[in-house]
Amino acid sequence: MSENPGVTITMVTSDSGDGIAALFNKKTEVAAASRALTPEEEKLAESKGLRLKKITIARDAIAIIVNGKNKVSQLSIPELGRVFSGDVHNWKELGGADAKITIVARELSSGTARYFKQHVLKDKDFATDAVEANSHDAVMKKVAEDPNAIGFLGLATAAKQKGGAVKIVSLKLTDSAGPGVMPSKETMVGDYPLSRPLYLISESKTDPLADKFLQYCLSEPAQQIVSDTGFVSVH
Repeated sequence: MSENPGVTITMVTSDSGDGIAALFNKKTEVAAASRALTPEEEKLAESKGLRLKKITIARDAIAIIVNGKNKVSQLSIPELGRVFSGDVHNWKELGGADAKITIVARELSSGTARYFKQHVLKDKDFATDAVEANSHDAVMKKVAEDPNAIGFLGLATAAKQKGGAVKIVSLKLTDSAGPGVMPSKETMVGDYPLSRPLYLISESKTDPLADKFLQYCLSEPAQQIVSDTGFVSVH
């Protein structure tokens, strides 16, 4: 906006599903999403005659956090799946204390939750007693307040926490793999198993100003902002 006087950009913070729905209903020119469209959304776009374009503006990682007092510091993807599906109920099964696990999960319309469900749960459902959180900050707060909680959220948010109320655990791809990998700018484009692209989605023939905004998001100044805020630049 500072480079284009007279242009106003209005941003609403919500989840990926809401942004995509707003785009389909012509309530926004651009939707930010941390996942690709679902098959249902693709069919809906086709039924509405929408031709969409999707650009990758950054890479992110999903961090797994536990309470800072939890002695568990490493998990495998299969273990995560067993925890969040409800097949594993007690921390002692994972080398921790004899205490019931509190599961904190994002709502299903969240792109983060959909990614987690697909890549960790292999499309199984979340445990029926999972506590739902409507934002990354809410996940962090709930895990910080409960010594037996575990949750997932974007690395950029997880990295902001200070004081040791929560900690990020390292991840292994399989139960038998070697040491776990911590999420970082370096590992999220290589070894870390839960990294993902972040998208901006719009109609192919969008408003010229919206198109200019999309081009700006791929520019060097904008990609520097991407890096400064804890994500990985597409450059």
